[in-house]
Amino acid sequence: MPAERLIFVGFELEDDVEKRLADCPERDRVYLKDQGFLEIAVIDGRRYIGKRTPSGAAIDRIEDTARNVVSMLVRVSKGWRAQASNALLIAVEESDLPDTPDEDGVTDDEESFDYSGLVD
Repeated sequence: MPAERLIFVGFELEDDVEKRLADCPERDRVYLKDQGFLEIAVIDGRRYIGKRTPSGAAIDRIEDTARNVVSMLVRVSKGWRAQASNALLIAVEESDLPDTPDEDGVTDDEESFDYSGLVD
């Protein structure tokens, strides 16, 4: 089956932003762990942080997505500032992005973790 075409709305993940993300408060880490919020993608050898949207999305939906990405990045990356109008729109194939986790939060490319040693 051919891969779905998507638009990735986001910003290049620069070193200073990555350092800010490492200092993200624990209460806001869900925005970085759940791809329903933000995801990091490598596209053409460059790292980006943002959110995917269908390629046939209306302009206002893409604008909403860009504002949403900015809002989340401001929250998880203290001191980071940018305008939604500066977001990059990158056309990608779904296969170029990390796998989306299933309902259990596991992606196809993740290895299973053995929890047996953690339980008495």
